[in-house]
Amino acid sequence: MLFRAFLAIAFVAVAQCIFLALLTDAQRDTARIIDISGSQRMRSQRIAVLAIAAHDGHPLPGWRDELDRTLGELAEVRRELAPRHDLRVSPVGPDGLTTLGRLYRRYEDAARRIERDPSDAAAYAYIVRNRLPLLAHLDDAVHVRSARFEEHNRWLVAAMFVGLLGQLAGIAVVWLRVFLPTIRSADNAFARLEESQQQFYSLFAQNPDLIAIYDRAGRVVLGNRAATRLLKTGDAAIGEHFSKHIVDEDVTFLNEAFETALSGKPVSVETTFKTGDGDRIAVHATIFPQFSGAEIAGVIGVAKDIRALKAAEDDYREQSERIAELYALSATQGLTWEQQIDRTMSTAARRLNYDFALLCELRDDAIVPLGSIGSSGIEIGMPIPLEQTISKYAIESGDVLPVDDLSTFVYPNEAADRGWGSVVVVPLEINGTTYGTFSLGSMEPRARAFTSDDRHYMSLVSSLLAFGLQRAQQQRELDALAFFDQLTGLPNRTLLGDSLDLLIDDAHRYRASFAVHYVDLDLFKSINDTHGHAAGDAVLRLVAGRMKECVRAGDVVARVGGDEFVILQRLTNGRTDAEVLAERIVRTIAEPFVVDGVAHEIGASVGISVRVASSDGGAIDQEEASAILARADEALYSAKSQGRNRYEFAETANGSESLCA
Repeated sequence: MLFRAFLAIAFVAVAQCIFLALLTDAQRDTARIIDISGSQRMRSQRIAVLAIAAHDGHPLPGWRDELDRTLGELAEVRRELAPRHDLRVSPVGPDGLTTLGRLYRRYEDAARRIERDPSDAAAYAYIVRNRLPLLAHLDDAVHVRSARFEEHNRWLVAAMFVGLLGQLAGIAVVWLRVFLPTIRSADNAFARLEESQQQFYSLFAQNPDLIAIYDRAGRVVLGNRAATRLLKTGDAAIGEHFSKHIVDEDVTFLNEAFETALSGKPVSVETTFKTGDGDRIAVHATIFPQFSGAEIAGVIGVAKDIRALKAAEDDYREQSERIAELYALSATQGLTWEQQIDRTMSTAARRLNYDFALLCELRDDAIVPLGSIGSSGIEIGMPIPLEQTISKYAIESGDVLPVDDLSTFVYPNEAADRGWGSVVVVPLEINGTTYGTFSLGSMEPRARAFTSDDRHYMSLVSSLLAFGLQRAQQQRELDALAFFDQLTGLPNRTLLGDSLDLLIDDAHRYRASFAVHYVDLDLFKSINDTHGHAAGDAVLRLVAGRMKECVRAGDVVARVGGDEFVILQRLTNGRTDAEVLAERIVRTIAEPFVVDGVAHEIGASVGISVRVASSDGGAIDQEEASAILARADEALYSAKSQGRNRYEFAETANGSESLCA
């Protein structure tokens, strides 16, 4: 009898230990499922952020390594969950784990495709479309496991209760003979139970995420170390309502989420905590019910600090807005290239929080400021030796050069001498050569360090400025071909016509007087015949230079033929001014022109048509402009017929000077 009782007690003790071990394993397993779920949520979010950023053309630093590591972690988790038969049924479908695994595999495939080709639109669309369904499947898996755990626990408790009754019966039979061995067995069992409880408590207390337990009224019952550390509340938070630690604008919807959790449904939200010293912490929180038997005793909240993720999202959003503004500026219609360049400089200074912007051209060993926005203290057009500027180091590096605090810049430079506090310089490349530099600066050191996103934005700005400068350069070249004589650089017949129209318009509006000098070179043909066209071209260039020296600013000298020139002269003293200029031209052209050691002597015949303003004014049409040139040409013919190397005035039919009608 005693032996049988001993065996029965031993069997019951062994069974009790097994039940305790199963209970411990179930607790550990559930904790693992919760941990896997939280980790998977963050990995899935991280994959989405990395993949979306890469697809939009603005990948985060080191995104490929980060994405590859995250996908590897997800593959390990998926392999761990594959044999879990207790998760085979999910509220979202007949085969929840299979659906979850399929989602993960496709999610991983889409991320891999973006890793290989960030422009893969189908993979990008799949990640965006299935990010939230994947999170929903994760929540359902945790919910199913929690319910199974509760059911399993009730079975274990019932079995343990039956075993305890058997053990008490055995103890009653062999109380004196097996008392001490039974005590030792019980002590061992309780030691294992305490160890299990300590493990569970470590999972709670040492978790890096914020974990808090609330009663049904929403009061804090217990918080882990992370919650105490981040919220900076200590034990004072115990007994306080959770709303005291939430920003005011989120209290209403969090109350609704709390009620949902009390109804038995887990809820995921994003909110902002208030700390004890007034700081704010953005978190992603999961709220789920805390069961006591079959009853919901309260709510457990697990929150992850997402300030770093939010900061990355804000930086990405700001960079996107910057780039969109640049693109919009580059596509703006109706702006000259000068206006577009000025607006680009102004936009860059505003977006990067600098006080002024400076555009410079590299000429030999000097930097020449071409334009500025704000007060930089630099004189436009005044060359600065390259060795004295930070532009030298930017050009040598061929990249963006930021200096957040010029007092720490060890090399001597013009910027520090002028009292600048911070500067960023980027070289401008046009057709593979360095055109100059673009700089942003402030009088104070930069408050926020220059980031990689700022560097990328500065590179885009430099590209847009270089494109604008190149187009402006091309436009000037086209204008030169269309309106200027290629040999002498003087205005051609087309530009002369425009200038004459302006003179006529001034005569009409302001009763202004002007003269047209038609100049033809005498004996020029002999130079071409005797010394060749190269010598003739050289003489023409010298003639153009002397004519420009003869006229005043505002007067126009144009070449209209081989050796024919036209001068448009604004008159102050009427015919007298025209006569003085004509005499100067004849005298200047008569002086020898030396080309390759050979002196060439030519002359100039000048025909002059003077337009003196009338007292009542009147319109002069385009046909009259042609007539003015024609009369000057007739006067030129008269000067040539009377001996050349002289000037003649055109006269009307009645012998008087022609007047502005």
